[in-house]
Amino acid sequence: MKPRSAGVKLVYNGTDITADIAADIESISYEGNAADDSDSVNVTINAMADKWLNDWMPEKGTSLDPTILVYNWPEEGQGGEMNNGVMTVDDISYSDAPCTMTMSATSKPNDTSFSEEDREYIWKNTSIKRIGAKIAARYGLAFTYDADDYDIECDEQDGTDSSYY
Repeated sequence: MKPRSAGVKLVYNGTDITADIAADIESISYEGNAADDSDSVNVTINAMADKWLNDWMPEKGTSLDPTILVYNWPEEGQGGEMNNGVMTVDDISYSDAPCTMTMSATSKPNDTSFSEEDREYIWKNTSIKRIGAKIAARYGLAFTYDADDYDIECDEQDGTDSSYY
């Protein structure tokens, strides 16, 4: 009987880096949240090699697209994957003894007013889908809508774009 196991595929700034860093990954954690909180992922890497302090140093604001892979789950011979969507690297921290680096990313933009700036806006003669597309466009986010659309005659936004939508 083969044991259940998990792995990860990491696409950093549009490049699949999985094979390049697989030996250095110590742990990965993913937290999915609802509503106003963003999803997050933390990748802890053994940073003993000089490459992590030089050429391979991650940068805040770049994209990280993690996919969690499972093997022999739920049954032996079966597997699956969960793509968590493209996230934005928002924190990089180091620890000595042992030398590790943790790269943290979140699912909502960290360099915008998406969840910080309150807006007062009246939405008129529009729809839920058009509101979502307009909010996503403000931040350069991709937008997908897979539900019934409903017309909005008039609605008042009084809060952040994140909490409103």
